[in-house]
Order: sequence, then C-alpha cells, then structure tokens
Amino acid sequence: MSTTKDKIVATMYQLVAEKGYEKASIGRIAEAIDIKKASIYYYFKSKEEIFLTMIDWVYGLEGVNHIGVLENITTAIEYKEYLINYGTILVDWYQQDVDLRKVCCEIDVQSNRIQGVSDRVHEFDQKNEKEVRCILQYGVNLGVFSREFDINLNTQLFETVMHGMDRAILYDLDIASKEIWNLYISKII
Repeated sequence: MSTTKDKIVATMYQLVAEKGYEKASIGRIAEAIDIKKASIYYYFKSKEEIFLTMIDWVYGLEGVNHIGVLENITTAIEYKEYLINYGTILVDWYQQDVDLRKVCCEIDVQSNRIQGVSDRVHEFDQKNEKEVRCILQYGVNLGVFSREFDINLNTQLFETVMHGMDRAILYDLDIASKEIWNLYISKII
C-alpha cells in the first residue's frame, strides 16, 4: 500500500481491528498516517465510504481462481484432495489472522446497521455461491458426482458448512473445523 488512498484504507483496517468501527474516526486515521483530517475528504466522502472500500479490499483478499486451478484436476481423487486442501487452507489462514477475524466481526455488526455494508456482504455471498456452484459443476463434469447430483441443494449445503465454520472460528468456538470439513467432503464424494 503506497498511495495515500491505500494508506487510509489500511489504517481503517488496523483501527477497526484494534478499536472497532465506531472508534475508527477520520481524525485517528489522519493522525496515524500523518496527514490533515481535511485531506482525507479529498479521497473519501465519509468514514463509511472508507469502511466500504476496506470491505472490498478484505473480500478481495479471499478471492481464488478456482476454475483455473480445477482445470488441472483430472481425477476424483485429485478433486477430493483439492476440496479438502481448500477448506484446510481457509481454516488455517482465518485462525491465524486475528486482525482479520476482528475486522470480519465488525463487518458483521455493521451489516445490521449500515445498508451499504449489508449490500457488500450480500454481494460477496452471491460471488461465493457462484464460485461454489462452479466448483461442484466441475465435479459433476469430471464424473465425481452423478448427473443427478443436485447442484442447487449441494451449493447451499457447501455454503452452510463454510458459513458455520466461519462463524465458529470468528467467535472462537471450540470446534474441530478441519475435521468437520474433511468429514463433510468425504460424505459428498
């Protein structure tokens, strides 16, 4: 992050992780990056706009080109390994990044208060749903699942398991996320 705009967004991220959205003020952002408070308004109209830009950045971090990776997978065993590794990597990454978990908790809280945040969360969920649908369709095309495999129902199941694991990690619930993921994948394949 080298531009002033990027520094503002990165500082919002750090302040939200440390203090929460309510205390991540324009003044604190300006102070942290050593610029005048008024200068921030050159880049952003409001604190909310900075937060929304930060959410886009956070959600962009989680993006993976599954189709590009899947094209190299040619067997059911490789496909199953890919799905297990996908879940394991996400769990490890999420568990290790305490700031990310704090920021995601704050995004959850603010999604009930700020319509723009709710809209961003909804867009991200729709994007993930499309990705999951593509992943499962690839499994059908590969012959891992039967042609009768219900893509819609299984996309919802996949998303539900992922959301449940996400919430468990986010709120420090003591569950065996990796084992649950592995069991889930073993059950559907």
